[in-house]
Amino acid sequence: MLISCKKKLLAIGSIPEINSKEKFYRMRIIPNMVLFILLLLWSSSLLKAAEKTSPNYSVHYDGYARHFPFYTLIDPLGKKHSINQFLGKITVFIVSVPNMTQGKKQEKWARLLGEDPKTKLPDEVALILVEDISHAGFFKGLALSHIKKNFNENSRPFPVLDMNGTLTHDFGVPKNATQILIYDKSGNLYQVEKNLDNIDLTLYRIHKAIQRLEREKKHFTNSST
Repeated sequence: MLISCKKKLLAIGSIPEINSKEKFYRMRIIPNMVLFILLLLWSSSLLKAAEKTSPNYSVHYDGYARHFPFYTLIDPLGKKHSINQFLGKITVFIVSVPNMTQGKKQEKWARLLGEDPKTKLPDEVALILVEDISHAGFFKGLALSHIKKNFNENSRPFPVLDMNGTLTHDFGVPKNATQILIYDKSGNLYQVEKNLDNIDLTLYRIHKAIQRLEREKKHFTNSST
């Protein structure tokens, strides 16, 4: 039997030896191919994530109005302003209360975003100051008088009155707080700034958001022409 096996092996011939270098390259090719495939999958997932967080995507903030929560806004003189005045524009809302705890904070952010040449928003961005009069407390009468006295049609930010706190509630902003909400040109919520203590970081985030939305607006205009 051994002799017959030997004859069969001789008939087949010698088994070719695999060069050690060939072994090495074959061993390397397999993990490299696996790594390449993993990189492709990873880059694909990044692209999908980028699409979801692109300016076209309205981020969902729990408890906040995903779209403009109003049809009209009322200025200090009682004039109504339709939602149509804001659609087609990037709109930034400073939602606050004219009282002891929030008064200085709202004045600071109104100045930074509306007046200061170094930090103010572009003129084409609508800047609205929502004044929650219902939580102004003892300062309600004084606050109304001050707002009306300093108001004109070119005021920036443009103040609107929330006499019963409904608008503030509909925006999703807590009572007795100052927060900044950014909506895109379609009236969709884009960004919420809750912690305004870090001024530099908050300004950076706000201006970055505006820049992204402006790029989206230009891209939309170019693609539609």
